[in-house]
Amino acid sequence: MLSTLIGFIVACVSLWGMWRWRTDLWMVLRGFLPLCFFLGGVIAMVIGISRLTGDDKHDKLKHLEKTPS
Repeated sequence: MLSTLIGFIVACVSLWGMWRWRTDLWMVLRGFLPLCFFLGGVIAMVIGISRLTGDDKHDKLKHLEKTPS
């Protein structure tokens, strides 16, 4: 119950702050969103390339499980 109350107070103060400094918030978002899209694209490319190269680790684990020790 206490964490809900604290969360509500923090959310209200945050909304007040975003409304009060909306021009500054907009300026930060204008600079931050392109960076987020760029990093998201880079992460998507890394994931795509790793999927194209195959699951080498998974294949190695399967091979180790098949061989008797």
